[in-house]
Amino acid sequence: TLFPEWFVKTSPKIYRIDTMVNAVRSDSHIQCHKLLNSTAGSASFHAFRLQFNIMQNSIFSKFVDIDQMIDEHTNDIADLERSIMPYLSTNNNRSMKLLTTKLKHMESELRRVQIKWNTQSKEIEKYFRNVFSDKVQLYEHRYQSWSAEQVLEWIQYKAQDVISFNASHIATLRVAGITGANIDNIDHDMLHILGISNNILQNIIVTNVQNLIQRNAFA
Repeated sequence: TLFPEWFVKTSPKIYRIDTMVNAVRSDSHIQCHKLLNSTAGSASFHAFRLQFNIMQNSIFSKFVDIDQMIDEHTNDIADLERSIMPYLSTNNNRSMKLLTTKLKHMESELRRVQIKWNTQSKEIEKYFRNVFSDKVQLYEHRYQSWSAEQVLEWIQYKAQDVISFNASHIATLRVAGITGANIDNIDHDMLHILGISNNILQNIIVTNVQNLIQRNAFA
């Protein structure tokens, strides 16, 4: 059975993949632009990270859909090749030559869209990383205005969420009088009081606190 899509310039499946790739790229830029210009993270770094993760996961879920569409079309072409291959060696008429030409065109279109998606998916991933980094820098620039809770949210982020804090930890930091304005008081002793006893983790946090202060000293 001959498929009608063989006789058009671009198959409907390739067109759908192309359209979805363009839509995902456009949606990614729109969502990231909104996030950059929103007030998310001005009050709660945790809230910003949550919003960012939801947005990123929403976009990346479409990566799976596009990959699946490409895989399915790859399999379709392979099935078509297998179905006509037995006839190519015994039939040299014009129709078979035309089918061979169409099949090569389909393979070419598939390679084109695969290359396009590979390039654009990497660009989207890079764009998300850059947006997150820019937003973090903006947030860290205001570290001196952080509350005790915001300090702990930032520490948790720098510790890559291997630790978590609750209301009692916030109360401990408040009793100690530590906010962003005197975040340099976050030392090994203070971290131990907060329940962080791992020396390597303590060093990571203390180093990040020092780097935060240095980066923003003349900002």
